[in-house]
Amino acid sequence: MHKELDIANYQQSLASITQHQSQRILFYVGLLYLALAIFHFLLIPDPVIRQSMTLIALFSALYIEILVVIARKVEQDISILMQISTAFVITLNSFAHIYLTGDIHQTTNLLITIMALGGIGAHKNVFYVSMLVTSILWVLLINTLPSPTHDIVHFSFAVAISVFASIMIFRHRFTILGQLLVQKRQTEFIATFDPMTHCLRRHAFDHKAQQLVVKCGNRPFNLGLMYCDLDYFKRLNDSAGHAQGDLALERSGQLIAQFANQHGLIAGRTGGEEFSIVGEISSRDCRKLANQLVKTISDANIPHPDSPVSHNLTISIGFVCLDQSSFSNLDQMSQLADKALYKAKDKGRDQSQEYLLNSATQAQNIHQ
Repeated sequence: MHKELDIANYQQSLASITQHQSQRILFYVGLLYLALAIFHFLLIPDPVIRQSMTLIALFSALYIEILVVIARKVEQDISILMQISTAFVITLNSFAHIYLTGDIHQTTNLLITIMALGGIGAHKNVFYVSMLVTSILWVLLINTLPSPTHDIVHFSFAVAISVFASIMIFRHRFTILGQLLVQKRQTEFIATFDPMTHCLRRHAFDHKAQQLVVKCGNRPFNLGLMYCDLDYFKRLNDSAGHAQGDLALERSGQLIAQFANQHGLIAGRTGGEEFSIVGEISSRDCRKLANQLVKTISDANIPHPDSPVSHNLTISIGFVCLDQSSFSNLDQMSQLADKALYKAKDKGRDQSQEYLLNSATQAQNIHQ
């Protein structure tokens, strides 16, 4: 099983994390504007300016909070839209303040907030756009300044600080999101796959097998199930030690996983040294593959010093194949495959046995 992260899934998972983070940040931004509205109402002496700035701040708070509510109800990632909309609100507030008060130095806050907002976002395009907007605003404002030297230094410093802070915020947040995503994917992998053998864990195997049954639906199909058991594995642990037993289990399990992947089958570790393989496959092909897997494990030359069958580790396999007319459920198949496995053990192990429905009292030995 490949551990590498699929790029499309990586981007989708990153988008989901970004969406959640953006919602939380903008929620607090909305609360900040609500507090700002109260601040304007209580502290601005001029009644016209006080009323205008209070209403603009209240509109901004309400607009952002509505945007957050909408984002929580839609499935698409609209974090970019939320960030652009918030940048618009910030710009509206800053220019309204400049217009009403005549304080052009309020643009310093405009530069810083737009750049910081771009840095908060985990989208590079938003970051680049915010840098472009800031640069354009800076150039336009320089052309309107009455005292060039003082104000150019003032705004240059503001832009430099804004750019530096935004870059740091962007790099830090994007790195953290990436690390969280990798940890999430690793946790999902560990919960789904047995790290030693790379086969599916029992619950994941059962889920995948059930999905396969649902996929088959009512159309004609042939479903095959193999039960595999490493022969005399307890003797291997007792004679060679658990460390060697773990190495043998790891090697044989990975061979089973690779074998199943190569043939489009699903492999799971369903017990200590027990494995199951399921797939949409004919009885003839299942018989052929069961023989191949027995030979693959034997030819791997995994030492087993206390095996009555061979000097190397071997495997016994019981399998059953059912078509749509004879299939009932996976529990039925499991019982039949388990009976065939016990027959393989009774016949001397290191072989595969098939459970035949037209001969319910015996299984056919198909190992040559």
